[in-house]
Amino acid sequence: MRTHVSATTANPTSVTDQRVLGVYAGSILAAVALTAAVATDSSVVVLVSATVVGFTLGSLLGSAAIQRVPSLLSHLGGLRSHQAILFLPAALFGLASLAGLGENALRITTIASASVIVITGYALLAVASTRYTETMTNDKPIQTCRWQPPRTSKLNAFLLVNWLGLAVVNAIDGSWFSALIWSCLGTLWLISGLVEGRFRLGEIGTTQMIRIHEHGFVKQRPYTSTFVHWETVNHVRLRDDELVFDRGLFDTRLECDSLESPEDVRNTIETQLSDRITILPTS
Repeated sequence: MRTHVSATTANPTSVTDQRVLGVYAGSILAAVALTAAVATDSSVVVLVSATVVGFTLGSLLGSAAIQRVPSLLSHLGGLRSHQAILFLPAALFGLASLAGLGENALRITTIASASVIVITGYALLAVASTRYTETMTNDKPIQTCRWQPPRTSKLNAFLLVNWLGLAVVNAIDGSWFSALIWSCLGTLWLISGLVEGRFRLGEIGTTQMIRIHEHGFVKQRPYTSTFVHWETVNHVRLRDDELVFDRGLFDTRLECDSLESPEDVRNTIETQLSDRITILPTS
């Protein structure tokens, strides 16, 4: 029988939570205000004022929401349906742009708005996932193991510099649409690199490790963590030197070479899963 743990324990509201949620909510209202101002062919002063007022109001609302409901982020990080909601505003702006609504300036505004919301939403999702992990792992881990996924620092740095460089080149050339796309890709790559541990800020951050708990396991990265509940795993197998957790469309993989003691980890995980799911033979 599968067990289920409800994320009911609320973590104290942190400054990081307030800031990230505030920036996300502020980005949405700023995008709405800016888009409305551009659609009405307003002056530059009105465009700037509308954006600043929208962002400020959204930030205050986001901060107030998390102070009123401290467990808000842990709930957002728990279910994929909740996580998908974070990107709904970006999808609406993106659809408006693809539909060809308005003049060129309005289309660029909607694409820029969608891009900013995706970036801030991704950062919020990473924090929410970490808060959910903290809520679900109040118990002492059964086993811990250092984990070092393969890193291609030079390639990641090259892609980052390349995309940001293309943004600058296109901006100088007056190709604002292309500059916007490349700058958004570069920014998203930088944030995703920090979230996933591809980039690190010196020695700041937590040691990467796998923590096995009674109800699931944690992938601890330098700045974020994710929790994989045994309930979401259909079956597990060892394939091509990887421990693969089949979870429908969202498989989780642990390369044996990246683990400090892969055999011990695999045995512990199989023990935890033996009465819950099917453990398939090596393929």
